[in-house]
Amino acid sequence: MTPIRFRTGRGGKQRLSTRILANQLVILALTGLIGFVLFAFAQRAELDRSYEQRALAISRTAAAEPQIKQAVEYGGGDVVQKVAERFRRASGASYVVVIDLPALRPTALSEAEAAEATGVSHATARRYLSYLVKEGMARLELRYGTDGRPEHRYRVAR
Repeated sequence: MTPIRFRTGRGGKQRLSTRILANQLVILALTGLIGFVLFAFAQRAELDRSYEQRALAISRTAAAEPQIKQAVEYGGGDVVQKVAERFRRASGASYVVVIDLPALRPTALSEAEAAEATGVSHATARRYLSYLVKEGMARLELRYGTDGRPEHRYRVAR
C-alpha cells in the first residue's frame, strides 16, 4: 500500500502525516506561548498586590510611631523626615509617605496632580490611588468637561 501524497501549490510533495504533525507542533507552540503570557500577567498582578500591601503596612507602621504623631500634631517636619528616612532604610522601600489626613485640603486631587506632588509616574499614581479607593481610604469622583472622557479626581474618605 502506497502512502497518500498531496501536491502543494509549489510542486513539492509532502506526506499528509508530516503536514498534520507540523501543524500540531505549531498549535502546541502557540498554546504554550499564550499560556506563558497569561501566567506572566497573573504573576505581575499578584506581585503588584503584594507590593501594595507591603507599602500600606510600612505607612501604617510609620504613622503609628509616637514621634511622628507628636511631630504632625505639634509641627516639626524635620523630625518626620528623619523618622520616615529611618523607616525607609529599615524596610528597603524606595520612599515612605507620611501625611496628616485632617490637614489635607478638602478638594479632590487628579492623578496628574498626585503624580507631580509625589514625584512618581502617572501610571504609579493611578495604581496607588485606585488601591486607596478599593481599601476605602479615598473616594473617586468624576468631573465631566464639555467633551471627552471624565477626569478622575480623588478625595480622602472621611
